[in-house]
Amino acid sequence: MQFGYYCSKCGEYHTEIPMSYGSDGPLLYLLIPEAERAAKAVLSPDDCVLYGRRYYIRGIIPLRVDEQQDTFYWSVWVEVSGDDHQLIMAAKDDENAILRGAIDGQLSSQLEPYPQTDGLLVRVIVQGDG
Repeated sequence: MQFGYYCSKCGEYHTEIPMSYGSDGPLLYLLIPEAERAAKAVLSPDDCVLYGRRYYIRGIIPLRVDEQQDTFYWSVWVEVSGDDHQLIMAAKDDENAILRGAIDGQLSSQLEPYPQTDGLLVRVIVQGDG
C-alpha cells in the first residue's frame, strides 16, 4: 500500500509527505453546529469574528525539517483583541507591517498529536504580503 492523501485545497491525490496542516477555522467556530455558523460567525481565509465580539486571525507556525531541507507549516488560528484584530486586518497587505512589533494572542487550534494546544499564549508577528 502506497502512502498518500487528498489535498483539501486542490482536491488532488498526492504521494509525498504533507508539509502543511491546519484547520478551516478557530476551534470555537468548529464547535458551532454547521447550520448555525452563518448566524453566529463571519469566516474568511484570514480571519474570523464570532458572536460579533471574539476575534481570530489565521497565522503560520513554520518548523524547519532538517532531513528534507524544507519547512513544515502549521496553519493556526489565534484569538486577539478587537483593537489588535483591526490593526492586523488594516496592515495585512502592508509590506512594512513587521515593523509594528508582536501582538499577544491565544492559540485557538488543536495541533495533533500534541497535548492540549488550544489556549496557549502566543506572540503574533505580523508580516505583510510583501
